[in-house]
Amino acid sequence: IPLQGKRARHLTKSDSSLSNEEARSMLEQVIKWVREDDSGLGIPRLPGSGGDGAPLPAARELGRPMMLLNVLSEFCGGEGELRSSYAQHFDWCVKAILQHCHGEWVHELVGADGERLPGSQGRLTNPGHAMEAGWFLLQEAAIRGDEELKRKAIEHFIVGAHAMGRDREQGGVFYFLDSEGFSPTQLEWSMKLWWVHCEGMVAFLAAYQHTREERLLSTFKELFDYSMSKFPDDEHGEWFGYLTGEGRVNQTFKGGPYKGCFHVPRCMLMCLNMLTQMNE
Repeated sequence: IPLQGKRARHLTKSDSSLSNEEARSMLEQVIKWVREDDSGLGIPRLPGSGGDGAPLPAARELGRPMMLLNVLSEFCGGEGELRSSYAQHFDWCVKAILQHCHGEWVHELVGADGERLPGSQGRLTNPGHAMEAGWFLLQEAAIRGDEELKRKAIEHFIVGAHAMGRDREQGGVFYFLDSEGFSPTQLEWSMKLWWVHCEGMVAFLAAYQHTREERLLSTFKELFDYSMSKFPDDEHGEWFGYLTGEGRVNQTFKGGPYKGCFHVPRCMLMCLNMLTQMNE
């Protein structure tokens, strides 16, 4: 669970189980996988996936720069000297994330230079990822004192993504959408997932903390009320992860290949910390 960089920064201290050099080496390897060459991860190169001479353009995922930004933020925190040594990577992450924003939509996949991709993959949007990227950008904007980045993070990635992904009939936020109104090709597109709502709560509460705009607090409350009425198992505890579009439990397991002990406690802890700070 990220704790505003404390845990990550602990890795660089002499009394840690990892030495300063080992921690930096691990981070450099992650950076290489994200920015240069991920072949060491053992991901198979399938024909047509891009980057292999196939006619389809290489697709860049939003998840890569946004997760690297979060890792760098956790590792460096607000420590100026440490951050400066990774400044080029912070800048690359921010630029790469912003390239996924096209007008009012944040697309999940873009071309090598941030251009729109043809077909359904170029229209794909994931509101949960966009909101998560938004609060990562908001954290970075706060450290930099960058008001324009703060505005983009809130208006495009948080408010805009939620406005597009909000289910106005059944409540909650859709998993995937097509930015031109076609049916998404993902069969689960209309489902309501636990992590999407966790990220939405963190994003809107963080946006409210930085602006004190009531509209942002109102949306946080809306997401909180929906989540607390739909996901928790009142009898046995924990959250169910997958709801139908109508908000009914679709899968009864609470842990699986993708739903682990991460998003829910991170969301609860971060929201608790922000609410505590605002009430001090």
